[in-house]
Amino acid sequence: MGHRVFGATVFGGVTLLANIAAAEITTAQVWSDIEQQIKDAGYLIAATKTVNGDALTISDLQIAQLIPDTTAQLMFDIGTMTLSAVSPNTVSIEIPQTYPIRVIQDDGSDEDFALDLMQYADDLRITATEAADDIAYSYTANTVGVELVSVQSPEFDPTTDSVSGSIEFKNITATAQGHGDASASRDLSISADLLEIKVAAQSSGSEVFDIDLRAGVSGLTYAEKVSLPIGHSQSDMVAALRAGMTMTSAASSDATAFKVTGTSEDGAFTAVFDAGQSDATSSISGETVYVQGNTNGLVLDLAIPDIPIPISGRMDQVSYAFDIPVSAKDTEQSFGIAMSLTGFGMSDAIWSLFDPNAYLSRDPVSASFEILGRGKLGLDVLDETSFLEDPIYGQDLELSSLTIKNMNIAGVGASVSAEGDFTFDNTDLDTYDGAPRPEGEGKVVLSGLNTLMSSLLDMGIIDSEQMFMARMMLGGFMTPTGEDELTSDFEFTPDGGFYANGQRLR
Repeated sequence: MGHRVFGATVFGGVTLLANIAAAEITTAQVWSDIEQQIKDAGYLIAATKTVNGDALTISDLQIAQLIPDTTAQLMFDIGTMTLSAVSPNTVSIEIPQTYPIRVIQDDGSDEDFALDLMQYADDLRITATEAADDIAYSYTANTVGVELVSVQSPEFDPTTDSVSGSIEFKNITATAQGHGDASASRDLSISADLLEIKVAAQSSGSEVFDIDLRAGVSGLTYAEKVSLPIGHSQSDMVAALRAGMTMTSAASSDATAFKVTGTSEDGAFTAVFDAGQSDATSSISGETVYVQGNTNGLVLDLAIPDIPIPISGRMDQVSYAFDIPVSAKDTEQSFGIAMSLTGFGMSDAIWSLFDPNAYLSRDPVSASFEILGRGKLGLDVLDETSFLEDPIYGQDLELSSLTIKNMNIAGVGASVSAEGDFTFDNTDLDTYDGAPRPEGEGKVVLSGLNTLMSSLLDMGIIDSEQMFMARMMLGGFMTPTGEDELTSDFEFTPDGGFYANGQRLR
């Protein structure tokens, strides 16, 4: 539940007034739109409205939400908002530079808690400007942040425990523009020079520890387009998606740095994680979910009391893509999954633990695969109760075709690659003991395997008899096709047979 509370508090506090749109440009209409957009986001709102000429004062402004999937409430006590017409097509929106936020769960359980926070800003400016038939909103500030003020919890003893934390955006700019149609649609973009997170916690009670966490993301950008059906709220995402909500987003950052240091009863520890340029895009609807991303230059360094040597790892790039249906249908749907890990390497200190004589190649390891397919989905993925029981093949899931592309693993002096294209007969679940009968062809290529097995023999991990048996087994379905290279061309036939290099194995 903690990640939901954190996400709702931070994202709600920083973007609450950036996600707004309207159709005309008067203070009354701007406020009416702000109020509606807050409700569309799933919040309740209470305020007193006072008109003074062209100015509109909203006093005693409070915004609250029940955090989804929890019994905790999130409350913003903003106080006074002033809307002023500064030109025929521009309205200035002023809110306090600081105001309190409270997150509370009080249902009589052992998990009850209360967090008091303070949102703060420096040189915060919000304006609404006429843009054709819509209104464009601009939000800028030198800094915008949320700081932890106090904690109340059965597990937190203020006489022995202390905790502090903050999250802060530096040089933040946000724009939002809504569109008047049959849905509450809007475009949103946010950029910040730096996002900083700081957390410190100490305890001298039953568990003694001292932890300091620092994280930063530089060159942060985020953009999204949302179309929300009228009458629905993003607080009930499942219902909104089923009603036709769509959302696309794109995010990027120049660099990420994370460091946690501390001491515990076991001793001192340090964890450092750094990454270079990252980007991600997504597209979500009631039909499918598509997510794609890349992260470059990953570095991990750990020093833990229970491990005698530092742990250090590097990776040049991680890339991923998922395109998955989420709604149940009687007709076939496409899906795809792809992943690539390149340039993974470990420190010599780790290598020396199991290969002190450097028998194995220490070149960076890489792995990649791409899987495409079609099938029927009888489960509604948006309904979490669908996963309380194991899915039944033929009723909840049915696979029609599968294509494997670009599957490669290379490391320790050897590599394996594979590809294949298959269809499945779901009327025949007997030939392969409950699985649909496959039909199609594929290929597997092993390179450097003999060299790898010789190295494992020198290391004493396998003996000569085990190496001989492994070579005999591989020889049964693989053919030499080059220097230290073995290939298997395999086929599933319509009669239920399985062939490798022309030899029937089933």
